[in-house]
Amino acid sequence: MQKLKMKVLRILVVFIIFLMFYPSLVNLRNPTNDLDAITPKNSSIYYRNTSGTTYGVVVSGNYAYIADDDSGLAVIDVTNIATPGSPIYEDTTGNARDVYVSGNYAYVADSNSGLAVIDISDPSNPGTPVYEDTTQQALGVFISGNYAYLATGTSGLAVIDISNPSNPGTPVYEDTGGNSGDVFISGNYAYVADGTTGLAIIDISDPTNPGTPVYEDTADWAVGVFISGNYAYVADRDSGLAVIDISDPTSPGIPVYEDTTGAARGILVEGDFAYVGDYSSGLAIINISDPTNPGIPVYDSTIGTSTDVFITGNYAFVADGTTGLAIIDIAENIDPTTPVYEATTGNAMDVQVSGDYAYVAVSDAGLAVIDISDPTSPGTPVYENTAGNCFEVDVQGDYAYVASSAAGLVVIDISNPTNPGTPVYEDTSGNSLGIHVRGDYAFIADAASGLAIINIFDPTNPGTPVYENTADWAGDVFISGDYAYVADGDSGLAVIDISDPTNPGTPVYEDTNGYAAGVWVEGDYAFVADFNEGLAIIDVSNPSNPGTPYYAITTADAYGVFLSGNYAYLADGSAGLVHINVRYPHNPGASVYEDTTGSARNVHVVGDYAYVADYSSGLAIIQVKQRIDKEEPLIVGFPSDFSIESDYSGYTLDWTATDANPDTYTIFEQLTGSVVNATPWTSGNTITYNIPDGLDARLYQYTIRFWDDYGNYIQDDVLVTIEDTIDPFFTLIPNDISIEAGYTGRSISWTLTDATPDTFTVELIGIGIVAGPTTWESGINAYYNIPDGLGLSPYTYRANFTDQGGNTISDSVTITIEDTTDPIITFSSGNVTIAVGYSDLDLSWTATDATPDTYTIELVGTGIVVGPISWTSGDPINYDLPLDLTPGDYTFNIILTDEGGNSASAIITVTITSSSDGAIPFGNLFWLFTGLMVISLVILRKRKLRPSSRFKMNN
Repeated sequence: MQKLKMKVLRILVVFIIFLMFYPSLVNLRNPTNDLDAITPKNSSIYYRNTSGTTYGVVVSGNYAYIADDDSGLAVIDVTNIATPGSPIYEDTTGNARDVYVSGNYAYVADSNSGLAVIDISDPSNPGTPVYEDTTQQALGVFISGNYAYLATGTSGLAVIDISNPSNPGTPVYEDTGGNSGDVFISGNYAYVADGTTGLAIIDISDPTNPGTPVYEDTADWAVGVFISGNYAYVADRDSGLAVIDISDPTSPGIPVYEDTTGAARGILVEGDFAYVGDYSSGLAIINISDPTNPGIPVYDSTIGTSTDVFITGNYAFVADGTTGLAIIDIAENIDPTTPVYEATTGNAMDVQVSGDYAYVAVSDAGLAVIDISDPTSPGTPVYENTAGNCFEVDVQGDYAYVASSAAGLVVIDISNPTNPGTPVYEDTSGNSLGIHVRGDYAFIADAASGLAIINIFDPTNPGTPVYENTADWAGDVFISGDYAYVADGDSGLAVIDISDPTNPGTPVYEDTNGYAAGVWVEGDYAFVADFNEGLAIIDVSNPSNPGTPYYAITTADAYGVFLSGNYAYLADGSAGLVHINVRYPHNPGASVYEDTTGSARNVHVVGDYAYVADYSSGLAIIQVKQRIDKEEPLIVGFPSDFSIESDYSGYTLDWTATDANPDTYTIFEQLTGSVVNATPWTSGNTITYNIPDGLDARLYQYTIRFWDDYGNYIQDDVLVTIEDTIDPFFTLIPNDISIEAGYTGRSISWTLTDATPDTFTVELIGIGIVAGPTTWESGINAYYNIPDGLGLSPYTYRANFTDQGGNTISDSVTITIEDTTDPIITFSSGNVTIAVGYSDLDLSWTATDATPDTYTIELVGTGIVVGPISWTSGDPINYDLPLDLTPGDYTFNIILTDEGGNSASAIITVTITSSSDGAIPFGNLFWLFTGLMVISLVILRKRKLRPSSRFKMNN
């Protein structure tokens, strides 16, 4: 008692601190909205206190089983929801933290005592616990097949064989990196809420040797986990709800969060809603119809601190800390809505829903898988044909188990529901008409062969059937605890002990007035679809001595039955779907009908919808419940996805929605963001959004959300593709051209037209991209400047033009750089004569050319004396005349070539003379010149004297 007082005191202190900060916490989360504005109308909440602190809760039949901390297991009769019975306790040696019920046993995670197994075959007198200790505290438990999976704190996952519940096996461990607090089994994987490391995923295809964990961290402390469809829903304490895509368990997605005002401790998903035990905030209900975008939570406050939640029928059972058990009315049955149909290629005989898919047994087409993520708009069926005629289907983990008439048991891998695997068969001696899978066994209603039991421990290799014959025609089977309940045609209900599935007991019968075609067991009662007698209800609290049936007559022929909460749903042949209040089994309520266009053969209720196998009409989906004061708006008119050319104008999107309490709507575009802020709307009035003209060509995803006064919303997505499907068009393209070497400033250009021009590149073939991407404009020249100084060669350029629609066009042009001009010799030193014995003489040439290459100097008659040697335009070329040349004439011919193969030449003749050959040395030449000058002066002098004497003589 002292321990209890201290716990209560600590909780009160935490609660007072929370109250001190609560207003600021609300403002931090949603500063512009009053949370009371989205709180639902008051639901009915009923309490039953317990002596301990409730941590976990599960409901089976008419009893709630509670992990009640230091009080052990508490069992409460909840037949009358408004006045739950007084708890019956079975104390445990540890502290009960979680509980799971399977068959006649309650499995308790008992903290320091490990696993406690308690016989609850008589819930009013639970048996003495049997224990299997674990190395660390057992905090969470889940039963699958013959194994108990426990979250054991710092020891990670513990796996215990419970094939004999009275003598559990030794634990096998797989350590995790954090502090495991909860576990959920789906298919071949264990999903562990692992504290600071978030979600740990462990392959348990071999439970005796679990695989290495794969992790996806979460923002806070993962304490609870629930799997539904392809998503893991994690109670992440102060971060609220974390949603993780586990379509590939080996590579989980990044969490998406929806914060809650409390601290998320426990989690359960039912239909389109996640129910979170949110500690001080009570029960938080979150719309997860779109798991990637969870809705804003709505709350049902409780007196205590909510740590766990279990949903059955229209009620949420909440483990509410020191307050004990809280029962919250979360839904109400409504008059069934008009069915929505999805036709199948054959006759729909049975349906089971798992996650976002309905699995339909189609008589002559095999298994049909239909996406029902939006129940109001089911997807097109995907088929996997089977031998025989399919009559019933049961989905467990990654496999669909089908009763396929003459083909017996059919097992189909549905790990990828959109592409079911090839069937695996195990024939039976009769005609397989009904099936129920429990643990490692498939129990088959095998017509004239009675009950067939097949080991499916390895679903890919089913075992040989074991039979227990029945008196008439086994058409359906349901497993509860250690018994198989068989709908046996004219023999009524057959009850068979299957505590040892390899050696079933002799049937015990309870005849019915009609023809037993379908069966469901809930708590102490078997509900039989009794064909022309409607619903037969039989007390099976003592399975070895079933009670006398009570009847609820229906107008047609009852083929199948499903229990959800206090209601029995019957597939009533030509009368369609019937639901009957069976809260008081001895006095069932009136039948409520919703006709279908086919002939209802079986029904499965999940969340707010009944899924009916409607024979020739395929799958019929009917809403039969609604959340109390939390119903989302209904979109009754919406646009289809469409595409428009980029030069569009004047397009709109129109939606119409209905709701009893409309509030506001918003429109978002996926990339742009908000395009219409919160705006009031009126039920039944059309909302029109004008798509702006001139948007770029791309895919636009517009999302409208209609909100009501209670925080419920519905959204519709429409994809608008603004596209340009027309290639750009050339209006001007360049011709192939040749350019003389030495060019400068040359370019090529293209002109194109297009509605959404984008970029272009220029590629030099053999080299790669040399320009771009560069934007271009419609009707405007797009230029490429040819680099100056390219060598002599042809160059092929390809211009690639794209528009915003991804359309392309290209053009290639060849530019040939050539040199057709001979080199020009601008200087040559000319012929020269020189006497032998010269000391130095250079011959010199200068030439110009765009592409100079080499030159040679040839001594005519002798050959090349220089070269080939490269030369440079404009630079002198010098040749030193050899000093050893003998007298004579020497002709030097220089030949200059360029890269274009053009050439030019020039000749210089050098004459070498000797002095005896008339070559006069410079010194002699000077004296000769002086002498000639003297002689000339003498002659001139004599001429001047002669006329004078002649004159004298003449005179």
